[in-house]
Amino acid sequence: MTTIPRALLLAAAVLTAAAACTPAGSATPGPTSSGSPPVAAAPGAVRVVDVTAKVAIPDRFDTPWFEFSDAQHGYALVTWCQTDGYDCAARLLATADGGRSWQQRRLPVDRAKNIQLYESTPQRVIVWTDPEGYRASADGGLTYGPATPTVPRDHAGARARYGLEYPANGDAVLLEYRTGRQLKVPSGFPPGTARVAPDDTIWVTNLVSKPRTTARSTDGGATWQTLPVPDQPGRPLFMLQVLVSADGRDTWLVGDQEPPDLGGGTALLRGSVLKQTGLPLVWRLDGADWVPVPITGVDEQLSQSYAVAPAGAGLLALGGPEAGLYLGRDGIVRVPGTPRLDWVSTLPDGTLRGSSGSGGVLLGVGSGANREWRVLSIIAGG
Repeated sequence: MTTIPRALLLAAAVLTAAAACTPAGSATPGPTSSGSPPVAAAPGAVRVVDVTAKVAIPDRFDTPWFEFSDAQHGYALVTWCQTDGYDCAARLLATADGGRSWQQRRLPVDRAKNIQLYESTPQRVIVWTDPEGYRASADGGLTYGPATPTVPRDHAGARARYGLEYPANGDAVLLEYRTGRQLKVPSGFPPGTARVAPDDTIWVTNLVSKPRTTARSTDGGATWQTLPVPDQPGRPLFMLQVLVSADGRDTWLVGDQEPPDLGGGTALLRGSVLKQTGLPLVWRLDGADWVPVPITGVDEQLSQSYAVAPAGAGLLALGGPEAGLYLGRDGIVRVPGTPRLDWVSTLPDGTLRGSSGSGGVLLGVGSGANREWRVLSIIAGG
């Protein structure tokens, strides 16, 4: 699909997480629920299931783009564009049974220069079209609100209590969507990233200071606790973010490394450009301490991109050139039979959502490494 402007991508990013100009100070201890993650259990059985659905769409349409909010509910957008790529038609499909069947939904326009899909809950779906902007639906794609230049606030807040907004002038701010309140954050914390955990704990990171630090607030930004990040061997970092498992028991800190030279290259994914920089650096949270978790025993490929996502049960799923990799507190856990993932993320119910070179989507339903992997595809017919 055609790449959209980075400013629009940043606006859409608040559906799941936020990068922010936020700070650290002092304050109250963090929650005990984010203490030592459980020791990763031995991998269970892995099952791979092909889920192919025939849908009444013209066969000239391209490979679908999928968005899921849990293991059962999702949307698919299939498009067809003229050869110049600036005159597109599309079909919007919805599933409530994990991709086994699909129903057509409305789109706010018949044709556009570009059409893209974002989704946050089973009933809330948003479509971006060029030049109209964002159109949000609260009834599963039956009706839509007016076009807006950025993601509507009520839609962005459907999944997260807090999110990031970019004023026309000035630094980005963390906002409580329901009330419109801007969070009070301590001063002296250079710009980093922000993420909201399932229990509404707010995490912010600081990539600039030495040593690197993170901060968390369990009371909506009233107070903050600073947690330093121990050094570990590696290259300079260009991104540092906190990832939390769906059940809130495992908290990880992930740093994306710069390539040693320009040989890392870039890759196109989800409408944006990603650096191909090799393996990340990883820490796990143990009480109020970040503990380094070196990734050893993996043949790192600097010309490839890697992705990680909390899998629960003390494991972090690792997508990249090699299949079946997880990272536990003691290092790499190999799980034969697990499909290879180019990219992976965690849905709110703990399902792993991944993509592969086939152009489809994979849903890993279960906990830890014990999962049924559904390989979803849509073909013209029906």
